[in-house]
Amino acid sequence: PLIRVYESGSISINGKTLTYTNVDGYMDIDCEKMDCYKGSTNMNRYVSGDFPVLTNGINQITCTGTINLIPRWWTL
Repeated sequence: PLIRVYESGSISINGKTLTYTNVDGYMDIDCEKMDCYKGSTNMNRYVSGDFPVLTNGINQITCTGTINLIPRWWTL
């Protein structure tokens, strides 16, 4: 998924936890590319842990703070 976070904290999806710090306004976390950024600024140094993956069916999601989670479902 693509995750936009608005404050420092963490997100856990299906047991994989990602922690992020130094969020000023927002940070985008692109789990598919394993890349974190704010606009054109690289933010990877402020992120630690495992990039989460959404699976088919029910996903267990917990987080601290405010996020927007955008799943990337593909149908062929």
